[in-house]
Amino acid sequence: MGMLDETKVADWLQKRKHEKTLSGLRKHLSLVSKGTVELGLIMEGKGSLARLRAYEEEADEVRRNNMIELAKSELYRENKRDLMHLAGEIDRILNCVYYSGKVFSMLKLDATAIKMARTIRGQCQQSVALIEQELEKFSDGDTYGVIKLSQEIEEVESQADEIYEQSLHYILKKKNAAEVVLLHELFRELEMATDCCEKVGDRIRIITVSGH
Repeated sequence: MGMLDETKVADWLQKRKHEKTLSGLRKHLSLVSKGTVELGLIMEGKGSLARLRAYEEEADEVRRNNMIELAKSELYRENKRDLMHLAGEIDRILNCVYYSGKVFSMLKLDATAIKMARTIRGQCQQSVALIEQELEKFSDGDTYGVIKLSQEIEEVESQADEIYEQSLHYILKKKNAAEVVLLHELFRELEMATDCCEKVGDRIRIITVSGH
């Protein structure tokens, strides 16, 4: 990751003519949050995979628009690259959430598996909420606040890792090959969603610290 110019990112983000990009990142995260909530509803038998898919498609469009806005900006190439990577990592959270929803809909899970899946999904939703707060601290130039929230996201991801390890032990007891594959896909994607959240939190922290 390239080192950011000490003043250009902060100055650029504060200019009114570039507020569209920050708004785009906020909108992107809002769609990720909605998708994560929808996955929770799906796990309760109340949600819609089609609605989750619609959130993912809208998020893809927002990401593309963000990339265009960044490409037109006056930032150095390294600065653009780091922020484009941030947008891509945000998008991957929702990709994992959507795929988790698809796999969940294919399975008939017992109470133990449902509890583990719901727990990791809840941790993902918690992480997304923390990322939204971190982005606001980033926008305000609050380096301490960004670092603190990044650490909180890491802690949530570690908790999700523990549940994922439990799920692997659970899966090993299954005998149906197709069920084993699908269960592994489900819990892997859920864990990857929280891992992507950690990467987003880290990216915002690195950009903030490097830019001050």
